[in-house]
Amino acid sequence: MWAVFGLLVLVAVVGVVAAWLLPPVLVQEAADGGKLPTAVRVAEVSSARQSILFAAGGSIALITLGFTWRRDQTARQVAEVQRDSQFTERYTSAVDQLGRGDSLAVRLGGIGALERLARESPIDRAYITQLLSRWIRAQTAIDNGYVIDDRPHERLDLRAAVEAYISLARHSPRAADALQGADLRGVDFRGLDLSGIDLSDADLRSAQFLDANLTGANLQRARMDDSTFGGTAVLNEADLRRASLRRAAMSGASFLGADLANADFTDADLSATLLGGATSIRGTVFRRTKLGDGSLPQPDKTTVFDGAFLEGTIFTGDLTDVDLSAARIDLADFSRTKNTHLAKLPTELGPLYARNWPQEWQPEGYWPDA
Repeated sequence: MWAVFGLLVLVAVVGVVAAWLLPPVLVQEAADGGKLPTAVRVAEVSSARQSILFAAGGSIALITLGFTWRRDQTARQVAEVQRDSQFTERYTSAVDQLGRGDSLAVRLGGIGALERLARESPIDRAYITQLLSRWIRAQTAIDNGYVIDDRPHERLDLRAAVEAYISLARHSPRAADALQGADLRGVDFRGLDLSGIDLSDADLRSAQFLDANLTGANLQRARMDDSTFGGTAVLNEADLRRASLRRAAMSGASFLGADLANADFTDADLSATLLGGATSIRGTVFRRTKLGDGSLPQPDKTTVFDGAFLEGTIFTGDLTDVDLSAARIDLADFSRTKNTHLAKLPTELGPLYARNWPQEWQPEGYWPDA
């Protein structure tokens, strides 16, 4: 600071002295020893002094600008160091909060702090997102006494971490793919946008999905037994191949464009669901499943209907080798099917309500549903 000030004073003094002493000498030399008229000589000297003073002033301005730029650079570097230091302190504090197993409120605060840090610092966003995914995968629903009556307790911290992770990961090309195989038993996903998320092989038993959006989600081989859907839960275009949904409550859920091949819906409630738009139910297990009203995609000989409740279910397509021998087909609608004579029926149909059955299925004593 003082060095710059001294340099400025020196340039100013040198400029003034040079402006006072040099012009007369320079003008005299320019005259080649001849005597100039007084008026011309005064004008030449004045012009020379003006030029020297302008040069000195320009030098002072350049030095001042250089000093200001250097000062700003230094201030910026100091601010960055301070910001990094503050960020490190906040990050360390948030991670410490996240690791606190004795307080749900503290863990929730840590998750919120990490999400804020990720939004404030795009450079660190990918690292924080990865940290959240690793923390989620490291958790289990039975850790630290979270089990009540042999059922996982609701994990609000896991829900918050998943919500924060998905929100941050949507800005990444690899959106939400790090939750594969995660233990998310009992987590409340109600109302969350989980579209496109990869939860393949995840443990989602007893999870809550009321009004959740799972459009396009990868749920291959996911364990979703005893989970609850319904409301306006959307599983359109979801991949549920080989998923286990035993005893799942899914009344009212939408499956338009979903792939249900080899999924297990044993004892599940699928009443009032939109199954008709599903792309495949090859090998799907509907053992003792309540299907109820609504259409069903094309079944085949690998689709299991043992003990399924099909009252009001609308069958479509080719029934060749479809096994309905152990199903409850009261009031099921087969009016849109073909090759019904090749289907396997219950050995004793009895006097059931068969209003929309093909003629060859009509049992003795049948009466239409009046």
